Amino acid sequence: MPNWNGLVLTKKGQLLQAKVGTGVVLALTKMKLGSGVLPDGTSMEDLTDLVAPEQNVGIASKEVLTDQKMCKISATITNVGLSAGYYVRELGVFANDPDDGEILYAVTSDSAPDYLPPEGGSTAVSQEFAVYISASNASDVKVSIDPGALATMGYVELALHDYLKIVDKETDISKTSGALVELY
Repeated sequence: MPNWNGLVLTKKGQLLQAKVGTGVVLALTKMKLGSGVLPDGTSMEDLTDLVAPEQNVGIASKEVLTDQKMCKISATITNVGLSAGYYVRELGVFANDPDDGEILYAVTSDSAPDYLPPEGGSTAVSQEFAVYISASNASDVKVSIDPGALATMGYVELALHDYLKIVDKETDISKTSGALVELY
């Protein structure tokens, strides 16, 4: 089980957060997992990428929590396609900055990491995990959902629930969105 320390905004993440306070949309793009250890004399706030990135992890879902001040983004880590195993020591959340492009927004580390074995061994790994992002209005946080992300039944149910809320308001977007096909 991961032992993540709290997420830390990077310096670029802090600058983006200040822009969000002026009306810029917080647009989360992806997560990355890595095996790196922070070098002595380096702070997490100074990072612009993970120390030793190993895998991009596409965001599979976004959920606004009931108080509207928290956004839960979820993904599934898997060892499918992983040629070499590694200790999962770092996690980064990336966002789009309107001036700088994609940046490392927030990062955390695990002081007692789990080993993710390579594909083809005796252990197939697939584990869902979530990251919570605080925002003044979590409904305004935009998330790039990766169409290649591993979809669990929970993600499908969440997407269907959101879709049905739109249909219930008599705004059937199935024919125009391209996201869902007609349900007959």
